[in-house]
Amino acid sequence: GIVISRCNFNDLTFSYNGATVSLASNLLIRENVIRNDLTLINAKDNLIENNIIDGRINAANGSNTFVNNVVFGRAGASGYSINSVYSCVFENNIFCNTASYGFLGNSTANTFRNNVFLFPNQLGGGDVSEQNLFSVPDPFVNKNLTIFSYTQNFHLTPSSVAVTAGKGGTACGIYGGVRPYKESAVPLNPHVRSSNIAANTDNAGQIQVQVTVAAQQQ
Repeated sequence: GIVISRCNFNDLTFSYNGATVSLASNLLIRENVIRNDLTLINAKDNLIENNIIDGRINAANGSNTFVNNVVFGRAGASGYSINSVYSCVFENNIFCNTASYGFLGNSTANTFRNNVFLFPNQLGGGDVSEQNLFSVPDPFVNKNLTIFSYTQNFHLTPSSVAVTAGKGGTACGIYGGVRPYKESAVPLNPHVRSSNIAANTDNAGQIQVQVTVAAQQQ
């Protein structure tokens, strides 16, 4: 019943030591930036949605659902982009790259539905594939396909097939789904967007301060 939202992780591992099988279940992992790998260590029945995953997805075994994520897969990294993953569902995601060994390794019985792949089909014979698109051109407004940075723009270009490739004609990627990624991931309380403070006071001892504040919904 835990929600982990709008955080920035180096790695996200569902096990205190990265090896012991995790008992975590019914977690909602949404709108996060995971700069390396997401490793579930066989945690079950979790929902992972609208995240930016710069690395790979490892050790997921049993009814985890991945929806509307952008997954880099760490091109050039050793191993596989999806490694030791069984009986999970992948829906409305955008997969950008593969690791050096390929996309799937030691993984089977997964369902891939309405995903967009920026590379040719590498799904295994034991996987279910429904309405996926392969070898799709870069669909993003501005993005380096090698590694994540906050200067990138993950909105979809209007002409991209990813705009309607999701389930029911919805958008794939982090800005689709029932809980779209929140721009800047800032909280509800007002925050400072810009400030301009004079270097010196005037003759009356006053200082000129200009501050712009704003609040976001949701």
